[in-house]
Formats: sequence, structure tokens, C-alpha cells
Amino acid sequence: YDLTGSMGIPGDFTNPKFLRIKQKIMTIAKQRKVPIGIHLIEPNLLELKNRVKENYNFIAYSLDVRILINALNEASKFVKKLNSKS
Repeated sequence: YDLTGSMGIPGDFTNPKFLRIKQKIMTIAKQRKVPIGIHLIEPNLLELKNRVKENYNFIAYSLDVRILINALNEASKFVKKLNSKS
């Protein structure tokens, strides 16, 4: 979010401008043997697996509040489903 915000495209992780800069950073880091990291805000296992495949060395995974909200939403869906069967 910080990089996209500095680029004037906050949160637009599919923007070609952002993707070019991201690739450039990854290339330079690899050339210089510098570890790379990323912060995934939304707890998404597929996205986590993709970042691991991209060889990120450290990944901050979500935020405590996002994890709790997602878990509560799943529990709420489950309870509503149970109630609709009654």
C-alpha cells in the first residue's frame, strides 16, 4: 500500500505501472542478493502461496483485525445456514 500510495495509485496492485516497478525491485534485489518482503493485508491463502512462489523471503500475513473479521463472517454464515434449516 505504501508504494502504490506513493505512486498515486493507492491499493491498485494490478496497475501496469505498479507491476513494472515491483518487477524492477525484485530483479535488483535478486541481483544484489537482498531479501524481499511484502505485506498481505487480506488473509488469502492463494495469494500467500503465490507470493511464496515469487520467492519473497518474508511475508507479513494480514492484520489481526482482518483475520478476526473473516473468521466471524465465516461463523456467521454457518449459523445462518443452520438456522435456515430449522
